[in-house]
Amino acid sequence: MAPMIRAVAVCFVALCGLRATGTSGAAATTEAAGDALYLLLNLARNGKLPVRIETLKKSESLVSTVTSALPSLVGDDQCANAGSITVQTAEGFFVSYTGQSPNYADLIQTALTAGLQKLAAYPSDKWGSGSWSTDKEVGLLGYLLWHDSTEVGCVASKCAAGTNVTLCRFKPTAASGQFPFSEEYYNGLKARTTSLADLTADDLDTSSGVTVPSVLFGGLVAMLALASV
Repeated sequence: MAPMIRAVAVCFVALCGLRATGTSGAAATTEAAGDALYLLLNLARNGKLPVRIETLKKSESLVSTVTSALPSLVGDDQCANAGSITVQTAEGFFVSYTGQSPNYADLIQTALTAGLQKLAAYPSDKWGSGSWSTDKEVGLLGYLLWHDSTEVGCVASKCAAGTNVTLCRFKPTAASGQFPFSEEYYNGLKARTTSLADLTADDLDTSSGVTVPSVLFGGLVAMLALASV
């Protein structure tokens, strides 16, 4: 009997250890992002820029899609696979962080800065080739600033330990063979010196200055070039 009792005791201790560390294999829980994140996404895209792209609106359909997709991307309730997520598997813009109270302004600003540092000049490659498909920072920038995206849905993982992830997917989303944004828009981004943390909703107001959509601006430039020939 003694060996059997010891065996049972060992199994009990092992089971308790699993529960104590939370490595139960349970799926990660998630939470829909709040309105503050959606404002920051629009500020990242259009705040204090001379050339603008589409404004994003929250899509409950996309929130539902991301809610279904995120647990399998991050892994178990410890978000064990969070570090393995790529731009290709995420199919959208994402940020990673420890804890459950992310500073989205800083995280998105960091992503913007990193992406623009990698793009030292306006790229000649379209989406699906070049650095858009091989570089994480550039790929995230492309999803975040895709010129004709009008809808977005964002969801955060809620793991008690490990690295959490907030994922946003867009509609329309990045499409092969297109440029994410125009060169004029890119130049405005590079010239912007105000950080996201210092931007407010007032910086999305177009009444204080003349701003035109990125794609329309490019078309006007082309028309003027033809007229001068």
